[in-house]
Amino acid sequence: GPDLDMTETGNAHMAAAISIPATGATYVQFTHAFQFDYYNTDYYDGGRVLYSTTGSAGTYSDLGLISGASPVNGYNGVLLNYAGNTNPWTGQSAFVAESPGFQTTQINVSALQGESVNLGFFIATDESIGYGGWLIKDLTVYQCAAGNNGFTSITPCRVVSTLAAPYTVGPRSTPLAATETFAVDMIGASGDCNLP
Repeated sequence: GPDLDMTETGNAHMAAAISIPATGATYVQFTHAFQFDYYNTDYYDGGRVLYSTTGSAGTYSDLGLISGASPVNGYNGVLLNYAGNTNPWTGQSAFVAESPGFQTTQINVSALQGESVNLGFFIATDESIGYGGWLIKDLTVYQCAAGNNGFTSITPCRVVSTLAAPYTVGPRSTPLAATETFAVDMIGASGDCNLP
């Protein structure tokens, strides 16, 4: 949705609830990109992921605050609280500023086991300046197969570069041609990423 140049709270939410399984670890994952009104580290507008257990028209709470949520690529700032600010979420955590392109966020929702849940993506804005907004795609609710404990967070690192030497990283030392593709396997262990 757009980041409007007026005080507004808009949302896109599920009309039908999803059932969170009564056992096992369950995750919500989505791919998104955002651009909200900000200046340096002053964040005026933002987006949050909320849920309702009382239907699509019910009361919504912050999905990232449920017990054990442990968001991966979760909220990245706090909305500015200043005299006269009309954004209803001032002082609260949210997706703010600009994402570095599309990114994937994952939230453990196992604390909602056995519940019927409506998910919603909400944007709140102040009275001035609009930006690009929030694009959301590939929403998935899933459980991992037995023996697989899901995603492992790893420290971001550069495992491959297609720059010419001496800036080579990984098993490639020449730039890619215009239509060429190149694949590399990598593994994460103990919070570090490595080439196998």
